[in-house]
Amino acid sequence: MIEIVKRQAESFVGLTIPDGRPGRPRPGRELVDYTVERIRDRGISEVFVVYAASPPPRTFTVVVGYPCDSTDKMEPGDVLVRVRPGYFARFRCEDETEPDALAETWSVADYAAARGRIERGFTEDLEVHHPDGSAELFLSLR
Repeated sequence: MIEIVKRQAESFVGLTIPDGRPGRPRPGRELVDYTVERIRDRGISEVFVVYAASPPPRTFTVVVGYPCDSTDKMEPGDVLVRVRPGYFARFRCEDETEPDALAETWSVADYAAARGRIERGFTEDLEVHHPDGSAELFLSLR
């Protein structure tokens, strides 16, 4: 089920992965998963993966981190990314520890976009990895 939600602007800090792509896990996803674990090693239980798009031809910078309201909380080597306010399509993954569960959630999101049920904005998309093992996708809308 697709849920349309309005999110406020929010800033995130964390580690960056250049030239990533939102969507179903594919080769290179291991680096995102590894970086999620590095952020968890800092004691952060809810990890955000921000996919920030550049203008066409689209490339994405991936920031794996956590919400941050002050640059004083940044660690050396961290980057800051701000996600604009707007409407997002929200998709839920109940248990990302199940094999292929997150990939299936991305497939549902991709299918919804391909069928015109949502019109992606390709600004900033988010994956939220919760401490209970669930995850959510927030895809920016036009």
